[in-house]
Amino acid sequence: MSDISIVKANGRHETFDPEKLRLSLLNAGTSEEVTEEVLAHIVPQIKEGMTTGEIYRHAFEYLKNINK
Repeated sequence: MSDISIVKANGRHETFDPEKLRLSLLNAGTSEEVTEEVLAHIVPQIKEGMTTGEIYRHAFEYLKNINK
């Protein structure tokens, strides 16, 4: 994945780091296996200029759907 700039909640632009999303999912109590599945689904969908809120919403929505 090339460097993709995302927008943080404070308005700053930052290069997307999948490790931050991974740690957030693990801190939410997901297993390593489920975390990797979510990342495999979400990371390819990250687009330039997305907000961290959008990224986390997509990730946790996917997580909710696979846990049904």
